[in-house]
Amino acid sequence: LLDRFVESCRRAGVPVLLVFENALIDREGLARYNPGVRDLEVDEPFLSRWLGEYAASREISFVDIGPDFAAHLARGGAPVRWADDGHWNRTGHRIVGETILRHITAAGLLR
Repeated sequence: LLDRFVESCRRAGVPVLLVFENALIDREGLARYNPGVRDLEVDEPFLSRWLGEYAASREISFVDIGPDFAAHLARGGAPVRWADDGHWNRTGHRIVGETILRHITAAGLLR
């Protein structure tokens, strides 16, 4: 499915930026409304690595938002999710927007 999407974009002359955010990076935040998340045994970086390798093999841009969220939270920054449902709040959306802008600018995807 990703291959078809990428090929369709290329045919249309549209640059592709694959954006990923692993919600489990904020496991404690998610566990507030879904306690079972604490008990999951997952290789959290696996999907990010896989998507990064996929993007590199297709020569498309890739950004993982997770490290930016983790760095923000490690600095004692405000929560990036609404406490009641886990979706990004205003802070989360700001970080995502800034991260995407930084990557599309660096990759020359702005025209």
